[in-house]
Amino acid sequence: MAKINRKSVRIIAHPEVWALKYGKLEANNADKYEYRYVGIPFRKEMLESLGADFDLTPKPTWLTDDIVASGEEPMTTTYESVTEKAVKKTANGYEQDDLPDDQSLYIRTDLGLVIIMGCAHRGMINIINHARKLMEEERVYMVLGGTHLVSASKHQLDSTIEDLKKINSRWIGVSHCTGLMVSTVLANEFGDKFFFNNAGTILKFPYDGTDGSMVG
Repeated sequence: MAKINRKSVRIIAHPEVWALKYGKLEANNADKYEYRYVGIPFRKEMLESLGADFDLTPKPTWLTDDIVASGEEPMTTTYESVTEKAVKKTANGYEQDDLPDDQSLYIRTDLGLVIIMGCAHRGMINIINHARKLMEEERVYMVLGGTHLVSASKHQLDSTIEDLKKINSRWIGVSHCTGLMVSTVLANEFGDKFFFNNAGTILKFPYDGTDGSMVG
């Protein structure tokens, strides 16, 4: 907090962000599973003592008239789902975690929507659909971030590509959990609309597709 010279920092998140989140792993015994903790490694009180101001809500949070934190993103497609490996520990044991706390940022511009995804656990197309409905804007200029397509089935990948073509975003910039193989497929399908949105990328609008915007 001292480094950014602020007494408090507002953190917008879903209440489920504090659920006890685990990854469900197959053990050596096929009838049993192992569970690895993958949730936040810090206590809420400790972060608050350092100045974190948590704004916990499942609803969209408008930052300006044209920028909104998505809130919980509805599952509307028939082919996107949260992996069964995502679970949470409750009083009743381990239960499926549908990851309602996986959020995105939507920005309305004169060119159309800019959609910034985190890891897209709830589905890339679900997220885009929610953004278009919430922002009351059909045009999509740019989709950025992780797509979580690295482990997608062929049916999900094919359906995603089909819907992305209908959406007709001018740019698709993928990150991390897309995977190199899926990224190659997307690059072949979308040509010059596709780019790698790696850590350190700086995008200037309107984006012209040049790699000169990369930080070395």
